[in-house]
Amino acid sequence: MERLPYSIAPVDPPYPKYPELRLAPVKRFEARLVCYVPTADGIRILRVLHSSSDLDAVFG
Repeated sequence: MERLPYSIAPVDPPYPKYPELRLAPVKRFEARLVCYVPTADGIRILRVLHSSSDLDAVFG
């Protein structure tokens, strides 16, 4: 993820506060998602959420 931060497409439609928000499943814990944004020197992890979480309530 850190080496290839753009390999996952941004969330569509984007959230105004985080237009580059991306969700990556956690290996062996597929019900968990790493919510991150790419940065100039890697990534910034915003949250780790359960896949059933309401993204609009968290990021909207």
